[in-house]
Amino acid sequence: MVLMLENSIEKLMADRNIDFGLAVVLLCDQLEKSFLETISLEQWIEVYSWTEAESKIEKIASEKMSELGILFRYWLKTYNQKPKEKIRKFAFEKMSELGILFDQWLEAYDQDKSENKLKNFALKKMSETAETFDQWLAICSRTKKCSNLALGKMSETAETFDQWLAIFNYSQKFRNYLNEIDILALKKMSETAETFDQWLAIYEQSKRKNCPTEIEKLAWKKVFVLAETFDQWLAVYWRADPGSESKKLAWKKVFVLAETFDQWLAVYNKSTSKSIPEKIAWEKISALEETFDQWLAVYDQNNPMSKLRGIALSKISKTAKTFDQWLAVYLRAETKKDTKAFALEKMKTIIKAQNN
Repeated sequence: MVLMLENSIEKLMADRNIDFGLAVVLLCDQLEKSFLETISLEQWIEVYSWTEAESKIEKIASEKMSELGILFRYWLKTYNQKPKEKIRKFAFEKMSELGILFDQWLEAYDQDKSENKLKNFALKKMSETAETFDQWLAICSRTKKCSNLALGKMSETAETFDQWLAIFNYSQKFRNYLNEIDILALKKMSETAETFDQWLAIYEQSKRKNCPTEIEKLAWKKVFVLAETFDQWLAVYWRADPGSESKKLAWKKVFVLAETFDQWLAVYNKSTSKSIPEKIAWEKISALEETFDQWLAVYDQNNPMSKLRGIALSKISKTAKTFDQWLAVYLRAETKKDTKAFALEKMKTIIKAQNN
């Protein structure tokens, strides 16, 4: 009997050019239990998509899909891949029944690209099942504004500097003043900070409105004590008040620690015009091996008013060799007509040599 039904379905599909699901629905009155047991979950989904509401075959298909489809991820895949609303609705209901873990709903949220009801429902379920700091952080990272509930839950489980920094950043996302959670986060960051970069982050955030002054003072003291490298002292220099002893000391440290091309460029660029530091920095730069790419980066990274911009253009004009390098000179020469014309001639010469 099973074989006969299979043959009847296959013949109907071939004669009428229809799919398996519709063929089963059309022959539903002839179906026997033994045949129903041979239909796969995927086939039942096809059948269900063609059934009429509250019909006998719809009920059978629904029962079979529930019986065979016991995995949340299967129904998530079905929901995302099946365009028919009837199937998506059934898959959504099955996910609602089977989804009990945070990670299941996180996966559902991330896979839904359409901002529809699954995404909103998944976010709701994530909030209901979240327990750890990382889970609440995952919720915050997927919403435009982190809710007070999520921030509160994160505050209950936060332990490390990075966790408190994350709380602060999400809380501050749309504000320029500090609330109770922000101040708590800054205090906790101060209790857990160890490195220069961590204290610098605290100092940067302590400049906000209504931040307790003791946090800013402590952070600045720690930054000054922990600074060791060129980049760290340069960061101190940038943030120190003009004319202060801190700025003077930071400048001395920067000058002493400079070694590389980029470091001496930073010293040169911030030295007073025609000063001894500027002269020494330029001597150091000149003594180092220079490349076209280094000076091209200098040109691109400095604004038109920078004293390094004109020097960089001169340097790339002297070190350019390939067509692409001369093209870069040509494009950056702007109002320098002689340099632009010279670069154009160089490109013509290279093309002519390649064609010979």
